[in-house]
Amino acid sequence: MIILSMLICNFVFGQRKNPSIDTFITETILKGMVVNNGITLKKDHGYFYAIAFSFDKNGRIDTMFLSKRLDTEVKKIFALDDSLLKRIKQYDLIYSEFASKIVLMPFYHYNSSDDGVSYKSGFLTSIENLVPESVLGKPLIIRKPIVNAHIPRAIN
Repeated sequence: MIILSMLICNFVFGQRKNPSIDTFITETILKGMVVNNGITLKKDHGYFYAIAFSFDKNGRIDTMFLSKRLDTEVKKIFALDDSLLKRIKQYDLIYSEFASKIVLMPFYHYNSSDDGVSYKSGFLTSIENLVPESVLGKPLIIRKPIVNAHIPRAIN
């Protein structure tokens, strides 16, 4: 009986627990930031964008949607392209609470040493273009914005 209890405990505690969807996507984006390309992030510049993910019937991320009007510089800095979806899918994580749903995740990145956000940076335009056109009018789960103040000034 003791051996059976130990086996059950090992099985239960040995199960892989997924990180929260917010943590997983944020870390995957930050790990994929373009390296060695000489980009210098501007002072007092905030980067605001959203990604919509559709989940299959089992809760795996299936498709990624970005606004067609998303600033090309933001796409380049954060590698918001097909490579992001490939990196996400390689983990094969299941979020059953989002099965067969579309989830919109807004992101705001800035450098913690900045004094504020310059509205000349296109910040307001980023808000205007937040929702990807391909998910407009569809039922969405909108997540709380993810704020990250730890991006480096220079990416190299």
